[in-house]
Amino acid sequence: MQTFECVSCQRECRTYARSPRCVCGKQMTAKEAGPARAAPAVIVGEWAAPDKFDIVTVTHNDRNRREAAEMREALDEFSELPYTLRIVDNRRNSRTYAAACNSGAAGQTAPVIGFINPDVEITGPFMRQVAEVFDTGRHTVITGERFGKSREQVREWGLLDWTCGAAMFVRREWFGRVGGFDERYAWAWEETDICMQAQRAGYVVRSIQLPMWHESPTTDTTKDLAFKRRGFEMGQALYRRKWHAG
Repeated sequence: MQTFECVSCQRECRTYARSPRCVCGKQMTAKEAGPARAAPAVIVGEWAAPDKFDIVTVTHNDRNRREAAEMREALDEFSELPYTLRIVDNRRNSRTYAAACNSGAAGQTAPVIGFINPDVEITGPFMRQVAEVFDTGRHTVITGERFGKSREQVREWGLLDWTCGAAMFVRREWFGRVGGFDERYAWAWEETDICMQAQRAGYVVRSIQLPMWHESPTTDTTKDLAFKRRGFEMGQALYRRKWHAG
């Protein structure tokens, strides 16, 4: 029996067939063996139904504030389920990005938390697609966009799959159980860290294609660029020490 992956929707299946097709109708391709995933440390019970969303976005400057306002308009246009949007203003706060995300997620109740960067452009409905991943994946605790990151790069980090922190959705019950993001990550790598935490515990991270667009800003100040570069390097070093990977 071999593992196959859909070239379109990234669904996986194990079958003896030599050239299977996915339920979406696309051809599936043989998947290379990747890092092993343990059996879940905790048997997943009946998760709360993903019938509403809490969306969190963290702003760092005035441009982000304008983008967050545009995000609210897009969510109002494309939302298929009830949602709340919490905008965390981190301009005058010394919190790390990971801590700001945790703060935004705290005190809310929706079964699904969505972390979406303010500069992500939402171009269509996505909530039912995300909800379906959690509905059908009993052990799936994280889903979201990979934004073109290659499987090879993800494997270099020791991961089977990965989602970008710019558009990441997590089960609230699991997120609360593990204490949220590791707040030592100032900028970048917090999403990679929590994906590894899920994988090491035997849970599933599943990336999907969503109607969203994201690219790094080209108008960052010299100060912002220096902060991001320093945060990336510190996060990478922490991830390597913590997981002996990447």
